[in-house]
Amino acid sequence: MSAPAKTRDVSSKLTLCLQSREGRRIISLLPTASTRELFESAAKEFGFTVESLKGGGFPPKSIPSNESPISDFCANQERIRVEFSNAVSSMDNKKSKNVGKKKSNSKNVKTEQQPVMMANDDSNVGNIRRSKRAASKSATEKMPAMIKAQEEYLKNTTKRESKKSSSFSVVPLQKGKKRARDNSDKQKQFKPQRVNIAGVGHRLADGAKVSNRPAAPTKRRRGLGDGSTDMSTSLLSAINDKGKMGVVLRKGMKNAVQTSYETSRAFSRLAAIQARSYRISQSESNEGGGGGGGSGELLKVIYQGSVDKTKVEETVDCIARDVLETVLEGIYASNKEALRPENLSRLSPRVLWSLVKYFPTLCSVADMYREILPALDWNFLRRRAEQLSEKATENKRQEEEKETGPDLERAAIAVASVEHAMENLEDYHAEERKARQAQAAEVRLRRQQQQNGQNEEDTVAPWTLTTPSEPDRDELRECIKQSVCTTSLTAGTDVTKWITQLMKQHNIKNWRVLANIKNVVVISEKLGVAEQRLVDWIDYAQSESISEIMVEICDDHIEAVEILTEKLKSGTPKDLAAWRSIPDLLLEQLQQLPKNVNETNNTGKNDESRQSWMELATISKWCDRAYRALQDYEWINWYATPVD
Repeated sequence: MSAPAKTRDVSSKLTLCLQSREGRRIISLLPTASTRELFESAAKEFGFTVESLKGGGFPPKSIPSNESPISDFCANQERIRVEFSNAVSSMDNKKSKNVGKKKSNSKNVKTEQQPVMMANDDSNVGNIRRSKRAASKSATEKMPAMIKAQEEYLKNTTKRESKKSSSFSVVPLQKGKKRARDNSDKQKQFKPQRVNIAGVGHRLADGAKVSNRPAAPTKRRRGLGDGSTDMSTSLLSAINDKGKMGVVLRKGMKNAVQTSYETSRAFSRLAAIQARSYRISQSESNEGGGGGGGSGELLKVIYQGSVDKTKVEETVDCIARDVLETVLEGIYASNKEALRPENLSRLSPRVLWSLVKYFPTLCSVADMYREILPALDWNFLRRRAEQLSEKATENKRQEEEKETGPDLERAAIAVASVEHAMENLEDYHAEERKARQAQAAEVRLRRQQQQNGQNEEDTVAPWTLTTPSEPDRDELRECIKQSVCTTSLTAGTDVTKWITQLMKQHNIKNWRVLANIKNVVVISEKLGVAEQRLVDWIDYAQSESISEIMVEICDDHIEAVEILTEKLKSGTPKDLAAWRSIPDLLLEQLQQLPKNVNETNNTGKNDESRQSWMELATISKWCDRAYRALQDYEWINWYATPVD
C-alpha cells in the first residue's frame, strides 16, 4: 500500500516560482512539505538568508516558517515573493552588478552601469520610489519650457529658410511629401522662374515690333472646405445670395421642409382616423350642391395634429362613391404602393376623407378598401413594400410588356383619364349638368330640323357611333351563359369571377364593349379560358349589339327599325348602307307600305310618328350613318338581315 501512496505524492508535487531581486527560480515540493522546508529551499536557491515569503493575491499573504504544510498557503504554479535580510543588502548590490555585466556581455550591448546608492535600512525601496517621483515631477515642470523653445526654433528655422536640416531634427513635413535626409544622393529639383522682359521687342515670325501685354492680376480662388470657416461662411452667405448656388440651396431646403411637413401631416391624419378623434361636417359655402350621394360637397375636417397637438382644419372635395371606386381601381391597376395608407394620406387627402365619410364606423383604411372594393386582393397591405433594383424593375417591365402587349396603351390612357378626373373633380357636376343641357338642346334642335326638312349633317359635326361605357353585369352574364361552349356544368362562381376580371382588369363594361374586342389571345390567357369560348362570347355580344346600333343610327325610332327589318329586309347597317346611292327608292318603298303595318290599334298616333322620320333627308342621313359605322367597325360588315 505504501508504493502507490509514494507514487501519488511524487506525481502531485507543487511547482512554485520564487521571485526576488536576484531573479526567478523554479522549485518543486510535495504538498505535505512544511513551510520551513520552503524557506530552506529558497535560501539554497538564492544563496542568501531568507527573511520572509509572501504568496500571491492581493494583498500578498505572508507565509510563516513552521511545520505547517505548504498546501495551506500555496497552490500549484503560484508565484512567491522572496525578501532577504538587511545584512546581505550590500552583497546583493554587488551581485546585481555582476549579473548585469554578464547579461550585457551575452547580448553584445554596451551599457553603462549607474551606481545605486541604497541605505541599509528599512526605507530603501521607499527612497528609490521617491527619487523617481521627484525626477518625473521635475521633468514635467520643465516640459512647457522645452515645448516653447522648440516652437521658437521651428519659427526661426522657417523664417531663415535654411537649406540644411539635421536628420534627427523636427522639421514640418509638407503634405504628401517625405522628408529628405542630409546624406541623400538625390538632387533637388528647382522650378525655373519665369522672367518677363520689359520694353519693345521684335517678333521672330514677321519682325514686327511688339510690346508685352500687361499681365492681369490673378486672383487666387480658395477651394471650398480648405479652411475651417469656409463651409459655415458659404452656408450663411447663401441665405441672401442671389447666385445660382444660393438659389439651388434655398430651393432644396424649402422642398425638404415642405416634404417633412406633409409627411407629419399625413401621419396625423392616420392617427386621427385610428383614434376616431376627428369631426367631419359639410362646408357652409356649398350646402346645396351635393345631394344624397355626397358628390359635389366640400368636407370640412377638424382633427388634432400629432406633433404640435393643435387643431388642424382641412377643407377637401367629397368624391362620389362611384367615382371613388373608379379612382381606386385605376390606382390599383397602375401603382398599388400608392394605396398604402401612409402614401394615400400624403398624396390625396380628399380620397382619404371621402373613404372615411362613407365608412365612419371603420378605423382602418385597409378595412375601408375591402368594403368598397371586395373583389380586389388587399393582402399586399400587410406585407412590407418591395424595393426592386434597377435591373429587376427593367425585367419586370419587359415581362409585363410581353404579357399585356397593346393593352399597355389603353391602361396608360385609363390612368391618365383618372388623374385628370381627380384634378378637375370640383367641376364634375357642373360639366355633367352642362352636358345634360347640351344633350336636351341637341334633341330639340334635331326635332326642329326634322320638322323643317333640313339636313342636320350640314350644321352639326359628323356623326360617329358611340359605344356606351355604363357597367352592366347582366349583359356580360348573358353573353357567357348563352355561348355554345358554356355548358350547364359551369359554376356560378366561375361566371362571377370572369365578369369581375372583364370589368376590372380589361375595362369591358357591357356587351357593346365586348363586341369590339380584337386581342382574343391575350385576354383568354389572362382569364384562363379557351380562345373558342371567348370567341363565342364575342359572337353573341355582336349579334345583340347589331339591333342597338341600328336604333342609334335611326335616332331611336324603334318603329323604323322594325319596318326596315321585317318588310324591306334592311335591318342591319350593311343592308341600310346599300341604299346610300338611291335613298329616294328606299323612301318610295316605305311610302308604299300600308300604314298599319306594325300596329293594329291607335293608327292615328302611328301615322303621326311615321311622318316625323319618313322624309328623304332623314332616310339619306341614316344611310350615311350606316356607311360610316361600316368604316369604323369591321365586324359590322359580317351581319346581314336574313331572307326567308
